[in-house]
Amino acid sequence: MPFETDQFDTVVSTLATCTFPDPAQALKEMQRVCKPGGSILLFEHGKSRWPVLGKLQDKRAKKNAEIVGCYGNRLPLQLVQDSGMHIQSARSSYGDFLVEIVGQPGNE
Repeated sequence: MPFETDQFDTVVSTLATCTFPDPAQALKEMQRVCKPGGSILLFEHGKSRWPVLGKLQDKRAKKNAEIVGCYGNRLPLQLVQDSGMHIQSARSSYGDFLVEIVGQPGNE
């Protein structure tokens, strides 16, 4: 992102990790531009833990991405954890299909 490091008090992203070509890099960039102690607010959708829906999401992921640019079977909470972001809270609904995450930049 073309912003200085530690630029923003709050970074917000909604329904976007499914569209990033490199979600790990995008999450690291969110942390880079967020001030220490700032908040990163994410509202995402991802692969459901409900077997029927999860299997459908896996089956349709590539075609869905070709049509609308969205990989609906990604695991947003896992992506955030892997990015090194400090998770203050996370809440999921609809079998993990929707996930709300409040985080802070990690210490990388």
